[in-house]
Amino acid sequence: MNAKGKKSTSRMEGTNRHSIKSSKGIKEKKATETEGRLLSRIRSGEVAIWSDDFSENHSSVGTSDYTSSDLESAAQVFAALGNPSRIRLLKKIQGATNPSISELSERSGMTRQAITVHLTVLEQAGLIQKKAEGRERRYGIRRDGFRRSSAMLQSIAAQWDENLDRLKLNLE
Repeated sequence: MNAKGKKSTSRMEGTNRHSIKSSKGIKEKKATETEGRLLSRIRSGEVAIWSDDFSENHSSVGTSDYTSSDLESAAQVFAALGNPSRIRLLKKIQGATNPSISELSERSGMTRQAITVHLTVLEQAGLIQKKAEGRERRYGIRRDGFRRSSAMLQSIAAQWDENLDRLKLNLE
């Protein structure tokens, strides 16, 4: 404390803080320059982080050229799976032997009409199938709908892994 009762700091203490800030600034500046050089190399085409011929070079992953129909189908599946109520219904269907709408609505907190709407979306996405038994409709899982979507996700994940590996090599 000085004569006026204010807290004082030594010049040395202030200098140390300033030099720490300066060294952080230098590190940040170097990182920014490195990122800038990498970005300019990517923009110029010198470094590729995305391969257009991925499916030709990586057939072992199970990739193929996807048609617009395949992509639309996958989008429909992912949209159907984006709703928590539908995921709960899928779990119930998987855990039971071909349940009816009445069985699915028990203790679900949803009306039969709401369940019907969700089941229709899941059926259109190719994730479930319905079978008529008298006056009731019974629902079961369609595993092929999940397999197609899973294969597409695996191919996308493999492609991103390769791209990130390539980016990592260029950063080192």
